[in-house]
Amino acid sequence: MSKQILILPSIAELYKELGISVPLTDYFDGKLLEEETGTLKPEVPTYRNNFYQIVLLTSGAAEVRVNDTTHQLRQNSFFLTGPGDALSCRLQEQPKGFLLVFNEGFMSLNVQRQEGYDAMALFETNCGFHLSLEPSKSSFFAFLGSQIMEEQKFLHLRSFDLIRSYITILLINARRLAEQEGIPLYVQEGGASLVWKFKRAISEHLIALAEGRSQRLKLVGEFAEELHVHANYLNALVKRHTGTTASNLVRQRVAQEALTLLRQSELTVQEVATRLGFDTLAHFSSFFKKMTQLSPSDYRKLLKR
Repeated sequence: MSKQILILPSIAELYKELGISVPLTDYFDGKLLEEETGTLKPEVPTYRNNFYQIVLLTSGAAEVRVNDTTHQLRQNSFFLTGPGDALSCRLQEQPKGFLLVFNEGFMSLNVQRQEGYDAMALFETNCGFHLSLEPSKSSFFAFLGSQIMEEQKFLHLRSFDLIRSYITILLINARRLAEQEGIPLYVQEGGASLVWKFKRAISEHLIALAEGRSQRLKLVGEFAEELHVHANYLNALVKRHTGTTASNLVRQRVAQEALTLLRQSELTVQEVATRLGFDTLAHFSSFFKKMTQLSPSDYRKLLKR
């Protein structure tokens, strides 16, 4: 475990850390994992980036930790993480399948449509999204991946339109499977665009706090001002779409970021408290215990068992 969480601001830097060959563009890239077997690093320390990542394992195995959740990926696993997630990975068996990496701008055209919101909602879990697929569905996903790999060879606008469409098909199929299995998902309806932007703004602000680029936790009113809406309107929308208030959503994300930093870095409890904008250690400890039923030190002791 490293003292700090690595920040990887480009796909090229991400690939260097993973041991993957150079990407074709700085906003989208796809790789067949079996073609990277000789260079993939067996273990990758905790890192963050500003990209969406999609993985299909048709064979192989890996342990992936996202924030405070650990996923065991096996044959026919489909896995997603979003911007700002803190990830670490340990390969257990050589993987086959594909990796897709893209930034928010790449999918922005699709997100303007309802099906785009529904698809991208899978990245809103803040703990990674993992499905174990039936072989037939895994083969279908692999086929879509092969079409994406073929299209990216051309580096043409129409090719990228097709790639966005294939990614949307992947995500919509994954969402349907999740709904069939009863996995709770963020429901996108009218006004979802604003709620989605609010959640992204919270994540980006917490990352800025954790990296020392901001010193104070923003209030809901400040987020609302940045989104050009009244705080009461934002709160009503958040309540309707998530079942909780805007301020409680912020608290939940702060608690999750605290869990991530306590688990995936060697920062002291005091340093974590300072990074998250708390004036005193006592205030942070009280907040953490209220949200998790454990003190920060007890949580770390639990991790060592």
